[in-house]
Amino acid sequence: EPFSNLDVQTRSKLIGEMKRWRKELGFTAIHVTHNFEEVMTLGDRVGVMVGGKIVQVGCVDGVFSKPENVEVARFSGYNVLDGVLDNGYTLINGLKLKSKSDVPRGKVKVVLKPEDVVFSKRVGEYRARVECVEIFRLFAKVLLNVQGVRIFALTTAHRVFDEGIKEGDDVFVSIRDFLVF
Repeated sequence: EPFSNLDVQTRSKLIGEMKRWRKELGFTAIHVTHNFEEVMTLGDRVGVMVGGKIVQVGCVDGVFSKPENVEVARFSGYNVLDGVLDNGYTLINGLKLKSKSDVPRGKVKVVLKPEDVVFSKRVGEYRARVECVEIFRLFAKVLLNVQGVRIFALTTAHRVFDEGIKEGDDVFVSIRDFLVF
């Protein structure tokens, strides 16, 4: 993890240099990191290790947008929830989502990308309470309690500030997409 103990400015400069060197010199590099920004900036292909085993390999966008299993989804920062398939719906406590699975019934793991959890003070399918708001430069990670189900959402910091969203607020939530395992 060559960039792990560097200050933000030095790290950013070296990542830029590494990109330039790879392009100019055309070499292959294996870069070990837990930092998703480094993976997205430097990587062409990525291998995800969980418990000392490589569990998924592919192009960066493919691996992080379509995890092949619950372990990769959890590692990638997705919400992983217990659910039940029942007559065309996926049930997660009080949430009822139109099912995306061919399996008619049974216990499943439901995987939600934080950026597919959309919330607003004005419109949405479910009522929720904002439990926590964390601002990371341009982005905001928001913990929502949706009918007893705790779900992380990812949005822009600008949107949080514009809508005045803060801990304790009541909001409405819609879920754009999800995976079932």
